[in-house]
Amino acid sequence: MSPQVGDIHQVSNAFDDRTSISIHVYGANIGAVKRAVYSPEGLEKPFISGYSNAHLPNIWDLSRETHA
Repeated sequence: MSPQVGDIHQVSNAFDDRTSISIHVYGANIGAVKRAVYSPEGLEKPFISGYSNAHLPNIWDLSRETHA
C-alpha cells in the first residue's frame, strides 16, 4: 500500500459468526492523511479521520480543515 501508487483495498471480517481482530500498521500520521471510502458504485467520499484524544490537543490533527 503506497500513496504513490494510489492503493485501494477492502477490509472485511472473514467470519460471519465471530469477531475478527486486525492490526493496521501505518507509516504516516494517519489522523492527518487524506483518505477516502468508496461506495459499491465507485463514488468517492474523501475524509481525514482525525484523532480521539480527550486529554491532550494534537497539533497535527487536520480533520477540522475545510476541504473543497
